Amino acid sequence: MWLLDSLTDKKMNIHLKLDDSDIILYIKVIDNDKQISRMDIIKHNDENCLYIGDILRFSKNKYYNKGIGTMMMNELIAYAKMNNYHEIRGELSTVDNEHKDRLHHFYRKFGFEIINTNNRNDCVYATISKRI
Repeated sequence: MWLLDSLTDKKMNIHLKLDDSDIILYIKVIDNDKQISRMDIIKHNDENCLYIGDILRFSKNKYYNKGIGTMMMNELIAYAKMNNYHEIRGELSTVDNEHKDRLHHFYRKFGFEIINTNNRNDCVYATISKRI
């Protein structure tokens, strides 16, 4: 399924591609046939929930702070609405502590609630949740 066939940036030939299966959704950002970023989403159909597994950047500098994460998140929210999902969830990892403030800002601007889970023993320090 393709929600957004092509979103072109005038300076870069960027478009989004959705790879959709029964259990996993990949939102890929392509520039001149090269994948530069990807959001991995797990479908919890029994809970009517999408779970953000990871957001990956395969290329640095040129694409940094260009709104690519925003494009992917807008696409995910549109997909959730079109497919009657009621919630998007995820976890924040201590691996990303270096840019924790930026991550919190990113998720909050899309209406996510950030819930600290300091009592856990793994590398997760918070969960995120957005009702659709």
